[in-house]
Amino acid sequence: MAVQGPITPACPASTASPKTPQPKTDSVSLLLEPSNSNYAAAVVKHPTTKTPTSHLLETRSLSILRSFNARDVAAPYTLHSTPDFHMLHEDRRGDSYRLSKHEAMNWMRNVILKNIEHFAEVMGSAVEVDEEAGLGTVWIGMRIHDRLDGFMPGTEKVTVFYWRRVEGKGGERRWMWWKQVCLSARMPFPR
Repeated sequence: MAVQGPITPACPASTASPKTPQPKTDSVSLLLEPSNSNYAAAVVKHPTTKTPTSHLLETRSLSILRSFNARDVAAPYTLHSTPDFHMLHEDRRGDSYRLSKHEAMNWMRNVILKNIEHFAEVMGSAVEVDEEAGLGTVWIGMRIHDRLDGFMPGTEKVTVFYWRRVEGKGGERRWMWWKQVCLSARMPFPR
């Protein structure tokens, strides 16, 4: 996996230098624009050629993380998730929880709004798509930091975004985020 810099949240206007360009922080920009600035350098460049669907799913998954880093929790769930979305989360003790869409939004909101310095640094990603079955999976290795300067070495995590192609109104087909699994990157051996 390629190593890259952190995807950091938007700087508050009071702390930003006038010479520093500000990232776009509105929901639509964070979720739909391709990553092309140093603030949103989340897309990992792979040496192999990706299919358009692989690129789309990776870009959307990374945009969800950028949105969370920018403290916009609702937009990813509103724009990309299915009604039956659920998340499996493993906490620091190794306990796992299954959260509904509403519970996942509330949990994410509580985590990132209680700790303003909390952000995810993407370390790398991988994508697998089965066009025939209409399923896609995006694995993202990341480090969760609690300080913007990265001084505190973060907790390493693996988050897996599961996508499926669904038929919408008028017969249009669209890739939707239906499940997420968040695991601590730790050895699977008993302690």
